[in-house]
Amino acid sequence: MTLLFRALYRVGFTPWDRGGPIPAEGDQVLDLLAEQENHEPPPHGRALDVGCGKGRYSVALAKRGWLVTGVDAVPRALDAARARAAEARVEVDFIQGDIRHLADLVEPSWDLVLDAGCFHGMSDASRRALVDAENRICEPGTTLVLMAFEPGRRPGPRGVTRDDLITAYQGWRLVDDAPLQSGPGWLHPRVYRFRRT
Repeated sequence: MTLLFRALYRVGFTPWDRGGPIPAEGDQVLDLLAEQENHEPPPHGRALDVGCGKGRYSVALAKRGWLVTGVDAVPRALDAARARAAEARVEVDFIQGDIRHLADLVEPSWDLVLDAGCFHGMSDASRRALVDAENRICEPGTTLVLMAFEPGRRPGPRGVTRDDLITAYQGWRLVDDAPLQSGPGWLHPRVYRFRRT
């Protein structure tokens, strides 16, 4: 998959990561985090953006006062993410690497993990590897926010059901899920929030 994504970034075909503005107040995903931020002043904790791409959410989280690390395998995407963070005048630690090996890339103990569209496109083996890596770096109480499309919607990623996620994330409790108001409606995007038990 990494080679495919590198090729797609090289030719500029990234419909999942169009660049767009940095998410701000009113963004459904960021609104989910308001509860975790508990209306306390920053810093809010350590946030890991898994498959961060061009860094839209990494930068948005940093602007809200999170200490953010973004991981992606595609150098061109990370170059764009670094430029976006510099333009926004925020610090984000961007790391190039395979998200299936997070435990080899980042230190443990995260307050928040964000997956804005990786899990739903992965093979079963890659999904297991990602969840295993997340389990190794996340302690009880960590929040996972995951955006995914439902399966069977073409063209688009493979997709995932609520039950698939509950099965994959043993040791995590589903806190809530809802239709994602932004994004292509025909792919039926949803946002899920889990808490590590």
